[in-house]
Amino acid sequence: MLKEGEDATAGMSTEQKKAFLEAVYQFAEHSNSIYRKHSLKETSQYLGELIEAAHHLTLSETEDWFDANTVNRHMKHLGESFKIFEKTAQEMSTLQQRLESAYEDIGGTLNKYYDVGGMVTEATSGDDYQKFFSKAMKKFKIQEPSDLEAPRDKKRFFNWVDKNYVAKEEPSKDKGVKPAPKK
Repeated sequence: MLKEGEDATAGMSTEQKKAFLEAVYQFAEHSNSIYRKHSLKETSQYLGELIEAAHHLTLSETEDWFDANTVNRHMKHLGESFKIFEKTAQEMSTLQQRLESAYEDIGGTLNKYYDVGGMVTEATSGDDYQKFFSKAMKKFKIQEPSDLEAPRDKKRFFNWVDKNYVAKEEPSKDKGVKPAPKK
């Protein structure tokens, strides 16, 4: 980390500076490893339904007393394993949200000084906001903003939209270093 007043580019060659700017520009490409395609909540719900169906079907298919006791024991173990899975999935979901938020904060801060490719989308016509908003909902894995139950999640969603949408009338950003913020 740099100390206050220290020059970040001191000792960097032109090639190193170009490599750095290119790495910053490609920041958004790492989002695939940050954002999951399927939520753990959906997976957990699916597994819960599957286990419930397996429990009923397996017990109804059991013919004798000995098999029924064995199947009951196995189904109980299956239920206990699912409880652990469900609890862990909930914890991971919370951590996933924290990870996504930290990633967006890093990108937002870098985007104040450098052009972070993929972080800002520039609009080109009147319908672009609707298209951008639809893509944002897809990114957040929701059908409607009302799908976000927690006020914190709604605020995060709308802040992300506000931060990343650039209307046609707004100035676009050039790739590379942004002008230094005014003090």
